[in-house]
Amino acid sequence: MLLTLGNHKLSKRIAVFSLAAGIRGTCNRDCVGCFALKTENLRSAVRAKRQMTVVLAKDPMFPLWIAGELLRMHGKIDAVRVHEGGDFFSQDYVKKWVFIARQHPHIVFYAYTKRISDFDMA
Repeated sequence: MLLTLGNHKLSKRIAVFSLAAGIRGTCNRDCVGCFALKTENLRSAVRAKRQMTVVLAKDPMFPLWIAGELLRMHGKIDAVRVHEGGDFFSQDYVKKWVFIARQHPHIVFYAYTKRISDFDMA
């Protein structure tokens, strides 16, 4: 599963997608107090899954895999939080998420990023 439902702070009607954080992940920085990095360091299963999602996110089939996940969750979610951990890493990756969001206008897609000025997000 690429998407999970909620977390301890989010509604179960919000799907969550994460990538690996830190210098071995997508953001290429180890920020003091980074929650995502702390979680990955404490839980090896979380680190392994997020490292796998980085590989999958680089694959051209990624939008189709996410579409399949959204179909599986149909009626159960209202929104998708892109990147509980990790960040945008290339313009091609941004384009994949823009494509996915446009294909699912009934779902709100949102992300918090430190890379807003690095890529064209439209």
